[in-house]
Amino acid sequence: MYAATRHDPRGIDGMRYDVIVVGAGPAGSTVARELAKRGISVAMFDRAAFPRDKPCGGAVSTKCEKQIGLNLSSVIERTVSDVSITMNQHPPSELFRSSSKPFGHLTQRRFLDALLAEKALEAGAVFRQRTRIRSIEPMDTGVTVRTSDDVFCGRILVAADGANGVTARLCGINLPKHNRSIALEGNISPEDGVPDKWFNAIGIDFGSMDGGYGWILPKGDHLNIGVGGYTHVGPKLRTELQKLVKFYGHAPEALWGLRGHHLPQRHETSAVVSGNVVLIGDAAGLVDPLTGEGIFAAVHSAQIAAASIANHLNNNTSLGAYQQNLEKDIFSDIRAAKTLHDLFYRWPGIFHRIERSKPLLWHAMLTYFCGDATYVDLSHKLGRLWPVMRTASRLMRTISEFKDGAK
Repeated sequence: MYAATRHDPRGIDGMRYDVIVVGAGPAGSTVARELAKRGISVAMFDRAAFPRDKPCGGAVSTKCEKQIGLNLSSVIERTVSDVSITMNQHPPSELFRSSSKPFGHLTQRRFLDALLAEKALEAGAVFRQRTRIRSIEPMDTGVTVRTSDDVFCGRILVAADGANGVTARLCGINLPKHNRSIALEGNISPEDGVPDKWFNAIGIDFGSMDGGYGWILPKGDHLNIGVGGYTHVGPKLRTELQKLVKFYGHAPEALWGLRGHHLPQRHETSAVVSGNVVLIGDAAGLVDPLTGEGIFAAVHSAQIAAASIANHLNNNTSLGAYQQNLEKDIFSDIRAAKTLHDLFYRWPGIFHRIERSKPLLWHAMLTYFCGDATYVDLSHKLGRLWPVMRTASRLMRTISEFKDGAK
């Protein structure tokens, strides 16, 4: 699959667009597609040549699949309905949970992102690959973007260039430091193919990573294995990954495609709109604090942004509506997920013992992954216990931030 560059046929004046999107991942491609479908001229840039790999487990929940709203069958390598849960890489601790319906799919970002970029092209967006942004000049009436080979003007700029993107900084947006997590992953290609145990199951190991977990995700012909947690666990990521690979029965020296990456989690004071610049997806720090997953929020924030931008361009409404709409649909859920994260990862053993006696947590997460409930919905079910949990989580977060600052 290949997302080819569409050449703009309009000459010098063709370097002007309603919207310029920097980054062609799930967030960038989705906002470009949604805007182009509305008849808005869009130019999307990415510094890479597609298809290209991205550090990511490649898990797409059923909820996320519904949100994307496209047929993903051509890029899905596994559909999963089961999970193996362990504690501290201890085999007797294993809890195997199964669902009667799938809760997610596994893909590779090189294929998923190429498909989404193709759909943006089909909708009418212009896509320029191998294009690096040199400078951005925000103005009252628009933005001027200087790339590695040309100059472009737009009325709105969308930053969709991920956790390590430079767009916000080039625009002079002074973002507060995101509360970050960090992860390291690699791949194993078993000689006899993916083991039967992982045919339609994923593995999650809790307890060994402060603020996070280890995982094994089966793809078509290989296994993706990784570990992640609070930023201060960075120095031991490689050692912990090697231990996890051994735990799952493979040789660490067989690892290939080793990659590390940050998982940006939004700071409460972070703005996602500045003048005529809009931040979406990882660039806005919208990673799920509990799971570390970012594709759903990338796609959802892109759709919200597209609606707000279209309304702004057509009806002269405020772009601030984007941040207000995110508050209703995403920010509140992120706050609830932070509370759950802080408590769960502080005492994972307690929750594991609860789960061993009754699969309450499994059923709760299953409803979330299938799109039948939000984190806010789950918090409401906890009633009067929720305010207590929220207060305790703030204390846990203060402790983890102190550790990060001390490193």
